[in-house]
Amino acid sequence: MKSELSERNASGPSDPNSRVRFDFLTFSPYPDEMKATLTSKGQITIPVAIREKLGLKPGDQIEFDENATILVGRRVVNPAEWNQAMTAWRNSAREALAGHPWADVSGAELIDDLRGGPADSAAADSGSGP
Repeated sequence: MKSELSERNASGPSDPNSRVRFDFLTFSPYPDEMKATLTSKGQITIPVAIREKLGLKPGDQIEFDENATILVGRRVVNPAEWNQAMTAWRNSAREALAGHPWADVSGAELIDDLRGGPADSAAADSGSGP
């Protein structure tokens, strides 16, 4: 669709008595199948493409941010699903690190190793610090 200037007074914009009116046709970058209509009960149907992309299933919850300047909806993560995913991730990481020198190292120790030693001793060695 195009935007169009609907009318302009012949006297031009420099004339203080001229009235300039812009009418723009609205344009949505989304295809029709990415739109939803609000029902009289305040309900909408989320388009299939969005449901599939976000993995939304019947019964899933969506939270809205009333302070946002646009409508923002976020999928609420089920705590049980989150814990299951994190457990699977930890197990996968544990398996991937099996036999590696960092396999039994804490996160803090790993960061210290990557930085060349503990942060507190580095500050003490350089004479700086609190």
